[in-house]
Amino acid sequence: IVLVTPDVSFSLYHNDKQLYDLPKTVLKQRIINVFGNSYKEKLLPVHQDSQVVRIDGFIGTPSSAKKSKGEQYLFVNHRYIKHPYFHHAIQSAVESVIPPDHHLSYFIYFEVDPGKIDVNIHPTKIEVKFQEEKVVYAILHAAVRHAMGLFNISSNIDFENISPIDFSEMSGRGEVKEPQISYNPDYNPFYTHHDATHSSGT
Repeated sequence: IVLVTPDVSFSLYHNDKQLYDLPKTVLKQRIINVFGNSYKEKLLPVHQDSQVVRIDGFIGTPSSAKKSKGEQYLFVNHRYIKHPYFHHAIQSAVESVIPPDHHLSYFIYFEVDPGKIDVNIHPTKIEVKFQEEKVVYAILHAAVRHAMGLFNISSNIDFENISPIDFSEMSGRGEVKEPQISYNPDYNPFYTHHDATHSSGT
């Protein structure tokens, strides 16, 4: 409930002890508030918009993958669901960047036309049937791969530790002068040796 309504504040008490105090916030900060500050560096944004489905959310970085499950969340139209088929889409999209038998945390939110899903296939209402399941699978798979691709590109650039440009070699050399350009005013780029020979022979 708290992961699907970050715009609502929550407090949870157990035996008069407060376990959670969650203020209104944005989705990423809500996830961090629930699972810990270490998630600040572990969440990669996932986004894809199409006529069939809108997908938003976050997936963990490859280095945060765990052998145990438990931090995999799917939601459709603000409803928590379990969907093994879509879980497979995510796992297959990241299998090349995480160790075998490991799982990434993810928090994926689908927005679809309510008329294109069936929430009455299981008594708990947790399992949902999508009319265009294969299309959604493909879109989800592509969105996760895209998020991972952007992470792999940006992770090669360490913006926190880029060495400053060294200007020390330029100091103590006197006044900086404007560079001078010289050229031959008689140069003709269309003039060739063949033309010269031809002209001298006539």
